[in-house]
Amino acid sequence: MSRDYWLFEGENPETAYMAGVVDVLGDNLSMVCDFPYTLDVDIFFVKDNDLSVLDSTIKKRLHAYNEKEGHQISLDEIDALNFHLEKVDTNVKDCLKGLLAGYSSAGKLDKMLDDFFLGLNWYLRKPTCIYTENQKDREKIRDILGNIYLSMAFDYLFIGYDEWAVLFVIGTTE
Repeated sequence: MSRDYWLFEGENPETAYMAGVVDVLGDNLSMVCDFPYTLDVDIFFVKDNDLSVLDSTIKKRLHAYNEKEGHQISLDEIDALNFHLEKVDTNVKDCLKGLLAGYSSAGKLDKMLDDFFLGLNWYLRKPTCIYTENQKDREKIRDILGNIYLSMAFDYLFIGYDEWAVLFVIGTTE
């Protein structure tokens, strides 16, 4: 989905460029998913690593995608989402591997993750954390992310970089 980000007026060119980068890297990483599963990746600029800015940035992007694609999600539903993201220091690669392992039988998952992070880290340096969200709204968030990014989402994860957050949505387009 991030491949379409540059189409939205008034957006930062650097963010649009990085959206294209993560889209290509995410497409390559999605090849480890078994049929009918897939992965979509998006990126958000987080000025000064301010998580309250991230919450509103995500909602703004969801509004734009929802409007462009003509999904049947009301603006109020998106506005009602409360991500309440918090930083958790953990091994980012292991966390993403754990998420993808349930949807992949590929023996090359480690190599594909290494390639993904090699490409992304070249632009953003090293991941700093995982962002966890309010568990109360997790199902509602997952359903809306699934509706907008894929057809149905089974799980999602935010990885933090310095002034960036990368969203991984795992689900199906079937």
